Amino acid sequence: MSNINLILPGLIIGVILYQTVFVAPSVFQTIDSENTSKFLRKIFPRFFIFIFTLSILAALEAYYNSRGNTFYIIYLITSLFSLIAFSLIPMTNKATDNNDKHKFKILHSLSVLFTILILIINFIPFIL
Repeated sequence: MSNINLILPGLIIGVILYQTVFVAPSVFQTIDSENTSKFLRKIFPRFFIFIFTLSILAALEAYYNSRGNTFYIIYLITSLFSLIAFSLIPMTNKATDNNDKHKFKILHSLSVLFTILILIINFIPFIL
């Protein structure tokens, strides 16, 4: 079995951890609120598109190399969850712009939940 089946989910895990551990805390500690908002509105769509791209590549690799349904399903779920999180971004931004803190909290929590689920399910290939 080639290592590509571990490289792609490893990259997904790495991107999520890097974003969470290094980027987010650094942004909030060093950039003023107006520029933080601009930065986050640029980075998060790219973050979820990158995860989506990696998961599609992983799904294709799993399918064409007969890795089994488990791997294929993991990557399809990752793709779906990243698209859902991506689709939440405009609504989250609108809630922020409208100062609707309740709606923002719900949408942000959903985005975080999908990101955590993506992180967890991409550990599965390392266990199997």
